[in-house]
Amino acid sequence: IRISAALDEALDTRLELQMLLRLMLDAETGQRGYLLTGEPEYLQPYQEASVALDGVLKPMRQRYRKHPSAVDDFEKLDAIVTKKMEELNLTIALRQRGDEAWQTVLETGNGREQMAAIRKTVDSLREREQTLIVQHQETLRRTLLVNRIGIAAMSALSLLAFAMYLRQSSLL
Repeated sequence: IRISAALDEALDTRLELQMLLRLMLDAETGQRGYLLTGEPEYLQPYQEASVALDGVLKPMRQRYRKHPSAVDDFEKLDAIVTKKMEELNLTIALRQRGDEAWQTVLETGNGREQMAAIRKTVDSLREREQTLIVQHQETLRRTLLVNRIGIAAMSALSLLAFAMYLRQSSLL
């Protein structure tokens, strides 16, 4: 049962990492649409992603605390996501005030670098989770094989005992 739970956890984490990346892309898409047009309806993907991000990050924070080998990568990802969201918030706030400084913020290229770092870190964590998934599947496969061999051996012993019983009872 522990192996199955660990496998489920790794699968869930991999899905959450994918969701995190999608939310970041949605947030950035909403920000860019708003900056280009100034139309508030373009902020909807950004706003929805902002709300959903905490729901994705919170369980991941708890999970990665239990895995010292990956906690540093996750903390790095968490920090980059926070910086990226701050950059998105800043440019949107500047655009809403009519301050053209939002263009300067975009021209720095920091946002592009942050997204590249998010992708790279998510990929690294997904690879880690995939490795865990393969390991857990292999452990599960071996456990099932041992169980099957045990059941086959018990069945053979039962048949042997039954045959001996029949032989003994026919002699009487």
